[in-house]
Amino acid sequence: MHKSIYTNQILKYGFLLLSMIVCLQIAYGQQRPKVGLVLSGGGAKGLAHIGILKAIDSAGLKIDYITGTSMGAIMGALYAAGYSGKEIEVIAKATSWDQLLTNQPNLQSIVYEEKSEFDRYAIELPLVKGKVKISSGVLEAQELWLTFAKLFLPIHDVQDFSKLKIPFKCIATDVATGKMVVLDKGNIINAVRASMAIPTVFTTVEYEGMRLIDGGVVRNFPVQNVKEMGADYVIGVNVGQGLQSKDKLSSALDVLYQVGSYREAEDFVLQIKECNLFIEPNIEGYSAASFDDADSIMKRGEDAAKKYYPALKHLADSLRPFYPVEKVEKDTALLNYKIRIDKIIVNGLRVTSPSFVIGKLELKTGGYYTADQIAEAVRRVFGTRNYQSITYDFERIEGNKIQMTLHAKESPQTTIKMGLHYSSFSDIAAIVNITSRNFLIKNSRSLFTANVGNDLKFRAEYFKYLGESRNWGFNFSLKNLNYDLPLYDDFKQTSLYRYSFGAIDARLQYAITPSFGIGIGHSYEITHINPKISEGNEFSGWNYNWDTYFYCNINTLDRKQFPTRGMELTASFGLIYGQDPALDYFDQDGNQIGNLDSLGVTFKPYTKGSLSFSYFRPIKTRSTLIWQAQSGINFDQKQAFLNQYIIGGATDFLRNQVTFIGLREANVTTSSIVTGLIGYQYEIYKNVFLTGKFNVGYYNFNGTFLDDLTNGNWLSGYGVALGMKSAFGPLELVVMRCDQKGGASVSVNLGFHF
Repeated sequence: MHKSIYTNQILKYGFLLLSMIVCLQIAYGQQRPKVGLVLSGGGAKGLAHIGILKAIDSAGLKIDYITGTSMGAIMGALYAAGYSGKEIEVIAKATSWDQLLTNQPNLQSIVYEEKSEFDRYAIELPLVKGKVKISSGVLEAQELWLTFAKLFLPIHDVQDFSKLKIPFKCIATDVATGKMVVLDKGNIINAVRASMAIPTVFTTVEYEGMRLIDGGVVRNFPVQNVKEMGADYVIGVNVGQGLQSKDKLSSALDVLYQVGSYREAEDFVLQIKECNLFIEPNIEGYSAASFDDADSIMKRGEDAAKKYYPALKHLADSLRPFYPVEKVEKDTALLNYKIRIDKIIVNGLRVTSPSFVIGKLELKTGGYYTADQIAEAVRRVFGTRNYQSITYDFERIEGNKIQMTLHAKESPQTTIKMGLHYSSFSDIAAIVNITSRNFLIKNSRSLFTANVGNDLKFRAEYFKYLGESRNWGFNFSLKNLNYDLPLYDDFKQTSLYRYSFGAIDARLQYAITPSFGIGIGHSYEITHINPKISEGNEFSGWNYNWDTYFYCNINTLDRKQFPTRGMELTASFGLIYGQDPALDYFDQDGNQIGNLDSLGVTFKPYTKGSLSFSYFRPIKTRSTLIWQAQSGINFDQKQAFLNQYIIGGATDFLRNQVTFIGLREANVTTSSIVTGLIGYQYEIYKNVFLTGKFNVGYYNFNGTFLDDLTNGNWLSGYGVALGMKSAFGPLELVVMRCDQKGGASVSVNLGFHF
């Protein structure tokens, strides 16, 4: 923080200078003095600029020129485009900064067919010509670009920034020469994006043959530039941190700003001397990465605005008598702006086709669209995971028609992904995936996933988009599962089987929306069981069957790890038929029993249905209510446990599993089950959650639910979970109890299951 005495001197002599300028200009019949506004960079601290902008509006002060760097460029460009300080505040408060500063789309934007694979892996490495490729910057910042595109849509046809409501310039740095680049024309989105392209955090931006990075490297406080535009009186707002002591470098972003500030620190001393009114909000304790404290930082800006409001008001009043009254107003219709799209073209495609992109956009030529509608359309395309970035611009063609040009940067065709999964039930395993897009055939995806650990599992899948809008799809897959499955009698383990399951599956699906899909499937299934430990009668052998089914999936969750809003529903109904068993059954003395019919075991066709439903509703900033329901019914099914439902466990990762708080995995096996759960999730610290859950279940009713409500097949359980988000997926420790079983049990889970 610069000494207040220095600030007061600038204020005092600034007004004296302004008075002299005004008198001289009036004496010579010149126009009124021009007022320039300079907004510095500073990352999250730049949100404090909003308070000053609101004060300028309230004072009725007309700004003639604006310059800015990095976050100051964002705020300055919005103000220059016509947004009021209050409107910018509304935008800032509605922005999810964590989401904005990543290149990961929101789960809700991911297309239906990609949701199951999205955000499951800790590491994703693109392969280009057989080699791992690392980007020049960590983030393409797709969501950031889309947000800018939405906000600046009303000025899409302004290529000269001097033609904005307030003439504007921003500062970037040529990464090749280290020289300052003043951006005053072209696409304003690219200009602002270049000005804030922090090295090693965001990718560089191409501009007139140069590759640009954050302007704060060379000039974080561009006062001289606003004077060159014609400003006679300069208001400078600084939120830059300058050089910090080592104990204040608390994040990687802080260190990057420090390294980039060595050269700029000298320039800052020269720039501040050119200010007539210098404002420096008190943002001690916040860093460039403090986006979680956005509201508090904006409050600090308002505090500074209150302090300097008399000066701003005096400045506005002192200028007003000397020129015709110009009403200071902002365009309140900016956020409701609509644009007609007459033609759509796509550039940059090598593998995917323009018809694929346009089909996923679902924008009809000749229609009028808001900025939000266009952003959602582009998110649908980006949500296919085929593209690293998608930008767009508009131009007038054939007179007054408007053409939308999309610039797509395709993702590498092949990506290697790696994750980790641990559970108390199955121990630790590495999850390895290789995904290839448009392999051999365009508009397709192939993947192979393996679970490498005590239990070897694998899945191979091929998916092909169909239809003009690419909402239809064909999916063919092979999978194999292997794990140890304990069996219990009255909650006491009686045996341990090695369980193997394989399937060849084909599906035809239709995505009604990115979150809702239906389909039909047909599979050939193979089940193998082999006893490892047994105290009584035991099965051994194989069973083969066909499964034809209908399914429906809905997923509107906001994220995969500890969701706070949305719902997820998975439902299916099918027919099991064509069973061909090759099973041996032995009694406890080792004698083979040849006739399974005598045990009531048959292999006739039967129908089955299953449902899993979860609903998350936020009730406060950190609090979420959870409702869940699960059910599974094998109608008239009597073939032991080969296709029964596995009840228990806090996390779902076994075939036919129905989770139940209080029970360990497979504590109960049954042909019919229905459960209900209510829970309360609270984020006690950032990304750390405490959750309480209570559930009840009813099983073995098999079509006689209402008749058997009093037969005693009830379950009730409850538990408390402490969890946290991690790069590998959710880490959760659950302490739980089931009333019917008695005693407490502990479950630990890390990451996403195979």
